[in-house]
Amino acid sequence: RRFIRLMLPKVIGHPIEQLTFLGFTVIASGLGAGAIAILNFARNFQSMPVNTIGVTFALAAFPVLARAASVADSETFRREFSFTGKAILLLTALAAVVVYLLRQPLIAFFLGGGAFDAAAIRLTAVTLGVFALAIPTESLTHLLARGFYALKDSLTPVLVSLLALVIAIINGYAFAQSYGVPGLALGFFTGSFLKTVILYLLLQRKITLLRK
Repeated sequence: RRFIRLMLPKVIGHPIEQLTFLGFTVIASGLGAGAIAILNFARNFQSMPVNTIGVTFALAAFPVLARAASVADSETFRREFSFTGKAILLLTALAAVVVYLLRQPLIAFFLGGGAFDAAAIRLTAVTLGVFALAIPTESLTHLLARGFYALKDSLTPVLVSLLALVIAIINGYAFAQSYGVPGLALGFFTGSFLKTVILYLLLQRKITLLRK
């Protein structure tokens, strides 16, 4: 019963990211020819450092966090979380800067040519530049989620993710009316930032309830 109780929220929450970009795809479909492709290409480039740094570090920290939580060692839990969080923030901030500075040549090298002309390259680069803002925040959410999982709470990350989904789509739609496809990336960042802040505050509260 405990296994099912912990598993179900994760199963339900797994498609949230896909639902977010499904909503963005619907919005992008009204922004002109090529908008959906530009959105997806920019997102693919942005997700590489998130998966390489954020997901990897979060997975590596999870066993230590789970062990500390199992014996109610709040000091070790907080120390491991803080160290890993700072490492993720530092590396992903550097990655975001690199992606931002190299976005134009990256897009031109990998995607340029044929129907993907200079205008498409430029718009994709602008969209990627906005997406780069979310590299640190999205990476940190993976660690924050593992912190909750270590504390046997799989529901809170899902509920916060659902809230972030709604905020991202609403803001993405609003920003897209003025900024086009880059506005969707800005909407994604607002949802990601809000999710990171809320998860961090809630996790800090749960950590204080741990007793060694």
